[in-house]
Amino acid sequence: MARKNKKQRKHPKFWLGFKMVLLLFLLTILVGGIIFYFKYGKDIFAMQDDAVALVKESSIDTFRSSETSIVYNNKGKEIAKLKGEKDSYYQRR
Repeated sequence: MARKNKKQRKHPKFWLGFKMVLLLFLLTILVGGIIFYFKYGKDIFAMQDDAVALVKESSIDTFRSSETSIVYNNKGKEIAKLKGEKDSYYQRR
């Protein structure tokens, strides 16, 4: 029987170190993700639910093309009128 020669890798210590660094990096990302989820996950999901509810409650009037705001000082005197126009188009379904 002929024995097959296995191809030896060059620099085996380098590849071992590289694999260990890669493993450490991936574990750090995993632990960071878990900590982030437990610290901020509930808040993020609550904000997402609020956003979905706001979108469901919106109407065409919510996205009016122009609005005017009047700014008053603490004595009730008008300071400025702010006018804005949106250059946006919204599709109806």
